[in-house]
Amino acid sequence: MQGFPGYFNTNVDYDNAQALALAGSAAERQTMIGQWQALLNSAKVWSFQGAVAADYAPAQDEQVMTNQQDGETTYSLFRKIDGPESRMLQLGLSVEVIEAKIAELGGAA
Repeated sequence: MQGFPGYFNTNVDYDNAQALALAGSAAERQTMIGQWQALLNSAKVWSFQGAVAADYAPAQDEQVMTNQQDGETTYSLFRKIDGPESRMLQLGLSVEVIEAKIAELGGAA
């Protein structure tokens, strides 16, 4: 492999790119931090939890969506949950491992 990979399909691709980024420039480190961050961002998905009252105060990992239909307003609660089909889990990685890789590159997870 020459240069930074365009696609990351396996753990080996991520490990090779990590080594290149550590030996390379700050721009390559930032690119790799972005790749790790993308894995973290895809780990959770929004899941419908049900209807809630208009005065419901959502927690940090929750969101209330409003829907107006036929003059009636309904409020639906969505919560971020671990995505069972996330790329991170498919690769067998954990949040802790990815955060350690980001820290190794000098970034903040």
